[in-house]
Amino acid sequence: MRTNRMRMSRFSRTARAGCSALAIALAAAPGSGLAQDRQGCALTDGALPEGCSHANAGTVVARPAPANAAHEAAGDLGDLGFSISIDAALVASDAPDAADAAPRRTIAGAPAALDRLRAMDHDLDRLGLRVQVDGLGARPMLNLSTTDLRTAYPAGERVEFRSFSNYPAWIARAEVVVTDPEHPGRPLAVLPTRPNGVTAWTMPAQGPETLFYTLRVYDGDGRLDETAPLPLTRGAAGGPDLTGPVIAAGEAEDRTARRGIPVRGAVVTVSGEALPPNARLTVMGEEVLADADRRFVLQRIMPPGDHGLAIAMGGQSQIRSVTVPQREFFATGIAEVTLGRDLANDENWRFGRLSGFLQGVRADGTRLTASVDTRDTELRDIFGHATRRFPDQVLRQIEDRDVWTTTGDDSATEDLAPTSGRLFVRVEDDRSHAMWGDFRPEGDLDRMVRTDRTLYGASAGWQSRDVAVDGGPRRRIAAYAASTDRLSQRDVFRGTGGSAYFLSHRDIESGTETLLVEVRNPVTNTVVSSRRLVEGQDYRIDYVQGVVILNEPLQPSANGPGLVQDSALGDHVVNLVAQYDYVPASGGESGSNHGARAEAWATPALRLGSTLAQDGAGTADNRLAGVDLLWTGGADSWLSAEIAQSQGPGFGQTLSLTGGLDRDPQGPAARAEGQRARGMRVQARLDLADLGGEGHVAVLADRRDRGFSAPDWTVGAGQRSEELDGRVAIGGATALTLGGERFRDDEGRRDNRARLGIDRMLSAAWQLEAEVAQRDSAHPGSLVGGENGDSTDAALRLTWHRGDDLSVWAFGQANLSRSGDLLADNRLGLGAEAAITGNLRALAELSHGTQGLAGRAGLAWQADAASTYTLGWREDPTRIDDLSSGERRGLTFGAQRRINDDWAYTTETVQSGVTGRRSLASTYGVSYTPDARWRHDAGLVTGRTREHDGTVLRRTGFSLGTAFSDGEDRSARLRGEWRRERPDEPARLARRETWMVAGDFTWRASDDWRLVGELDSVISQGEEDLRDGRYVEARLGYAYRPVASDRLNALFSYTYLQDLPGADQVNIDGDADGPRQRSHILNAAVTYDLDQRWTLGVKYGYRMRRQAERDDSDFTRSRAHLGILRLDYRIVFRWDAMGEVRAFHAPQAGMTEYGALLGIYREITPHARLGLGYLWGGVSDDLRTVEKAKEGVFVNLIGKF
Repeated sequence: MRTNRMRMSRFSRTARAGCSALAIALAAAPGSGLAQDRQGCALTDGALPEGCSHANAGTVVARPAPANAAHEAAGDLGDLGFSISIDAALVASDAPDAADAAPRRTIAGAPAALDRLRAMDHDLDRLGLRVQVDGLGARPMLNLSTTDLRTAYPAGERVEFRSFSNYPAWIARAEVVVTDPEHPGRPLAVLPTRPNGVTAWTMPAQGPETLFYTLRVYDGDGRLDETAPLPLTRGAAGGPDLTGPVIAAGEAEDRTARRGIPVRGAVVTVSGEALPPNARLTVMGEEVLADADRRFVLQRIMPPGDHGLAIAMGGQSQIRSVTVPQREFFATGIAEVTLGRDLANDENWRFGRLSGFLQGVRADGTRLTASVDTRDTELRDIFGHATRRFPDQVLRQIEDRDVWTTTGDDSATEDLAPTSGRLFVRVEDDRSHAMWGDFRPEGDLDRMVRTDRTLYGASAGWQSRDVAVDGGPRRRIAAYAASTDRLSQRDVFRGTGGSAYFLSHRDIESGTETLLVEVRNPVTNTVVSSRRLVEGQDYRIDYVQGVVILNEPLQPSANGPGLVQDSALGDHVVNLVAQYDYVPASGGESGSNHGARAEAWATPALRLGSTLAQDGAGTADNRLAGVDLLWTGGADSWLSAEIAQSQGPGFGQTLSLTGGLDRDPQGPAARAEGQRARGMRVQARLDLADLGGEGHVAVLADRRDRGFSAPDWTVGAGQRSEELDGRVAIGGATALTLGGERFRDDEGRRDNRARLGIDRMLSAAWQLEAEVAQRDSAHPGSLVGGENGDSTDAALRLTWHRGDDLSVWAFGQANLSRSGDLLADNRLGLGAEAAITGNLRALAELSHGTQGLAGRAGLAWQADAASTYTLGWREDPTRIDDLSSGERRGLTFGAQRRINDDWAYTTETVQSGVTGRRSLASTYGVSYTPDARWRHDAGLVTGRTREHDGTVLRRTGFSLGTAFSDGEDRSARLRGEWRRERPDEPARLARRETWMVAGDFTWRASDDWRLVGELDSVISQGEEDLRDGRYVEARLGYAYRPVASDRLNALFSYTYLQDLPGADQVNIDGDADGPRQRSHILNAAVTYDLDQRWTLGVKYGYRMRRQAERDDSDFTRSRAHLGILRLDYRIVFRWDAMGEVRAFHAPQAGMTEYGALLGIYREITPHARLGLGYLWGGVSDDLRTVEKAKEGVFVNLIGKF
């Protein structure tokens, strides 16, 4: 079920209706004040004229005293014995202080003594103070930020961190942890703090320039919650351009990355507005902060039971009682049966639908969520296939959202029961869960045995109550089982420097995709790092067209270790991996998927685990099983080992260097079906600080037999590889660096590399680095030159530092010896980098060698914590097999992002920053932390790549993106890209040009008006029509949804669709042979309440389409008009009636169709309605479809709860 949170305009309408009814009743009542006006007995100066009396004279009315009523003595009230007074309103509606209010006016009796509690009630009422309990579904929030939102601080400057949590009652200890990205397991500083407090730290003068900081909180049992890392840089001071002042950085926002503390209870929220500037309001002893508009919100989670909420302002205080229930359940549902006779087609109607949603939680943390939706179906099938997916699930997303771009109600949608079938059930508590629905099996991306598929079926898990040293559970078990009738596909794309990637299949099943970004060592092909992307936060996907658009361009390469480099831009390759299910044209084969994972900490330092995963797709059943262990010997010392065995033909995957426009298929592993193959991997890292030294040593050994198949591997020839990386401090100013890679396979290929270097600080300003590297490579039968022979190279670099603002260096690289066809590059150069301002840095480097002139120059601007942008020039003749190196020279203008072991942290910081954070404050209209006003992203990629068959692909591309935000009223994003690929072998790869433009904007003109626009455009053209196609969809929506009065509501929407798919692509209807089209669609809908009973609705739709067959360029023009008029009559409590008339007109076809619907409903009970109606015609309200004509009588029975 999906829930919507929106403005409470319905409540205001109900309140007005109630007040109007009360006023009418009072006016008609005998003896009322209004009746006395007609009888000449109106009050004169507050008293009745002589001879007049009220009909209720002498009546005594008693009512219980409210919770906050005073029981103190009121003082001497004179002869009357009572006192009536009026607390006047504020003199001005915007007066912020209670002192500006008019004095109390006594209208009867003697003035009463001042009641302090009542006076405080009035003060709080003027603030609009609201206290609400949101139920037991508490969602913990945790956040950390610098108090001024800066990301750069000079050495010696004080850095203040501000922490936030809405569950301090569960937190026994909190700390801010500052870490070095190169050694995340060994903190540089651990700063004790409070769950809601400020702590300070001084930026050190030595050590790494880039750091990360997180907030960790622990409960009494040692369980841990932690925030996502944020970057901190030592450098010149500077901050982003923000949309407003920083009131309380990070307040009421959530950046939790790891959650282990069980929190049970309800959310108690205190909010209000117009807090006087000098007033101090506290709730439960915590001071309430107000934003620039004097609004405030404070949220805390409280356990079940009765609580006294202490509220104090000035010198006064009071206790407000709050009750958190022991259990809470919400359920809603509808059962519908429709029976009728279609006179036009001589057939009967027997349709029904069962739909419901249940969510409940108990005080012990047990939570139940369930939903069922059979959708409208024949009665005989309503309970059949309850555990199967809907066959048309892939097309469910092209519905209302394509018609109405905005509804204007500022609603947000949350899927509480994700399921692609009829049923969803999930039961969970703090330690276990069992469910049926959509799920993605949990799996560590570092493990060989896992599955990346999204499944529909059963899943369960359990974890122990006791915790390990790292704050996680000591024992954990998980299992799943599912039945699939779809095929699975895995596409691997080399980063192109762009954002658009075309999947190898269309008709993707909605929600089944898993996208990963992985960095690989090209020598050993091992995965250096990987990260799972999040839809909306990191990418958008068109399931029908099979197009993925990333929110940030993906570069093709990343820096590798060592001073001697084969390429100036880095030796590691970057891939986008897409795993998804699709619907084949011939229909899918059913198969079973099941798996399990069990792990336990045998000792505080040793964890043992076992994993099983079986993926079935008809005859292609694949089984993967393995065991693993993890030993931790210190803060950053560990050993891991995994042995896995696979059985089965494996799943096919494709590799594309052009973003999916051309691809090389990689079939199942080359082996006989049923043959078993093994894979083994051992990794270890030693932090020399555990031995009293400084530095680290890391090793990796990997072996994969012929035919081994896993999510990251499809092995055709048996291979073995080893890697070594280390840095050992020798004294306080000198470090020894070492590393190497060794690879060999059963076909005779080998690539062995080793490096040894030294890094010495000659003084506080001078640094000397030197390295010697050796390579031994053999690739029998290779068609590519430069892969056979031996070489020895040396590199030297001397750097002068002036603080953190200026660095100048000289470097050289020389080939000492070589044999075979390996290339040499002897080179000398100079470079410098300086900080011009706090956010702007300049860099220049120039070198010359045996392969020509090389260099770079540019400016780097750090806009905010998220990213750094560069503009400059680059000349790099050293390599031609690096996808982003220039042929000879190039202009660079793009986002500069490190992609290595720490890349995952950096990217998560980008995506979980301002745009991705979950904020409580914005829900209540409070702004504590402003947004960055502008964000920019741009890049240029130019270079050549040589394939294994010798084909050279020349690539040139450019991308430019910008985003603007002006608080909550205006925001916009726009990205444009162009890319061209030119191969030297057209028979191998086709020449191609691709354009992509994507953007959206939102403008809230007022509380009543919304204007929203969206654009998605991907166009590809090449010498061959393999994937030529155009897909352009632009939408513009305008909504009028008044807050003060919802009598009139209006929605307007315009859609432009250019759907010109290539020969093997599907169109918007999911049809591989369907026509091409260009369409303009206009929709307008207006509803107007004529009075409290009558509502008039009008809808008009217009479509102009130019359509052609797939292999024909002769387009035929057509137009269509749709008009709908609807009238609803609401008879209070019992009867409802409605009538609707539809007309469809197609001028070119000379066709005019009409339809009508009449119905009357009787409410039998509050939970049941019975309707009788007549249907005539076959006009649909969707301009994309035409239904056959129907005519007949129907009976509709609806049960609801």
